[in-house]
Amino acid sequence: MRALMATISPIASASLPSLSLSPSSSPSPAFLVFKPAYPVLSFNSNNSVPRRNNFLAAAAANADSAALSSSSSPPPNPPPRSKVRRHTISVFVGDESGMINRIAGVFARRGYNIESLAVGLNKDKALFTIVVSGTERVLQQVVEQLQKLVNVLKVEDLSSEAQVERELMLIKVNAETEHRAEIKWLVDIFRAKIVDISEHSVTIEVTGDPGKMVAVQRNLSKFGIKEVARTGRIALVRESGVDSKYLRGYSYPI
Repeated sequence: MRALMATISPIASASLPSLSLSPSSSPSPAFLVFKPAYPVLSFNSNNSVPRRNNFLAAAAANADSAALSSSSSPPPNPPPRSKVRRHTISVFVGDESGMINRIAGVFARRGYNIESLAVGLNKDKALFTIVVSGTERVLQQVVEQLQKLVNVLKVEDLSSEAQVERELMLIKVNAETEHRAEIKWLVDIFRAKIVDISEHSVTIEVTGDPGKMVAVQRNLSKFGIKEVARTGRIALVRESGVDSKYLRGYSYPI
């Protein structure tokens, strides 16, 4: 009996610190079969808060940190915007007074900027070549509005097709005696023509695509440009279908 009590005493003292057994005491049978039905909670150093609450606090802290990280994550990138391009629109209309104002009004009411407008008459019909900058959606709106106008026969976007485009420019530059040889050399390179000359200036006629116009102006700017007059772009579809990115006018600034 003493051996049995010596075996039980350490176990009972570990679970119940206030209970002590002596060899002379007679434990009751109920104490010998004591076995709690629920898990025994161990207490912290203050003997007041169960350790199980520490797990709840840790879980709450993890949830707070996850919510903070999700709120501090950067917002998703916005969808890419449509690229703004320069479009060449060909409008074939019947010759009628006031057509220029009506066509220009379509762009003005919507705030679209016309970069150039060229009109060519052929008997009782007229061909408008319009250059405007905008996105594909803007271009579609412009084409739809132009097609609704009375006496408009055909509207076509030439920007996505092979095309022949030309522009005429007259440019007057300062030409002192010591610079005239170099100016004449540049005129020959660009296949231009000198159409007027005075004591201190020359007037040059240049024909070509918009890229050529820009190149001529850049090379002659060092002499001092006095006046520039440009007709605006005219274009027709290439029936041969031959085209390259170097022939597209929208790749050059006006």
